[in-house]
Amino acid sequence: MKTPKTFKQSIAKGIVSKEMLGACLKSLRSRAQKYNYLYDVYDDRRHRYYSNRDRNQLYMDSAKNVEFKYEGYIRSLLSHLNPCEIHVFETCDLYQAPVRRYYLYYIIGGYDFHQPIYDFEVPYYNLKSVTIPCVSTPEELPSIKDLIPVQFAKKVLRGLCDGSLRLIP
Repeated sequence: MKTPKTFKQSIAKGIVSKEMLGACLKSLRSRAQKYNYLYDVYDDRRHRYYSNRDRNQLYMDSAKNVEFKYEGYIRSLLSHLNPCEIHVFETCDLYQAPVRRYYLYYIIGGYDFHQPIYDFEVPYYNLKSVTIPCVSTPEELPSIKDLIPVQFAKKVLRGLCDGSLRLIP
């Protein structure tokens, strides 16, 4: 998808709306999930086809590196926002012991995001904790054609970090 004209005009004025930021985060999150899926595919192939084991390991490493890169962009963009609440997801591990996972919950521009945090970080956020049945993940990832370009998301991130862009409500 090309960057919408209204987004370009807002950047020229030096402002970033919540809608723009939400679209950038959705684009980066979808791309990170795509690379996480590719990692799983290559991992499955690595165990199935022994002859291509080294090549599949190389693909797995590459997919994981790109996923970490996008996750870093997401963390940087979310650092400019305040979370709404903390979501607690309870599950069981391999040995049926209860495990609690904590997520910061954000609502930005009509999109909602979960960002994982460690349990020792929970007291630092003075937020209400809500127990949820599961962390929602989309069944089907959107097409690349429907996402904001990565270059635009990076431009927004750079502008917010260096102060040339400001976030408006």
